[in-house]
Amino acid sequence: MPDAISDETALPRREPEDAGRSLLAQVFARENMQRAWTRVKANKGAAGVDGLDIAQTAEHLRWAWPELKQQLLEGVYRP
Repeated sequence: MPDAISDETALPRREPEDAGRSLLAQVFARENMQRAWTRVKANKGAAGVDGLDIAQTAEHLRWAWPELKQQLLEGVYRP
């Protein structure tokens, strides 16, 4: 029987540092965000742990979204 080839002793595979960035870019695409917001509104989404309802969240995101998005993309967002 020929020698089996195994990578069990090899170093772990490393993903490129920006492996998730293209996925995040797709998530944050305007069309995708609008579709998600429409679904939340249609489902009459309940207030979250912050206590904000749909209208309050919409108002909050008008000014907070650019910074939140940047923090998420940079991997430094902390709730």
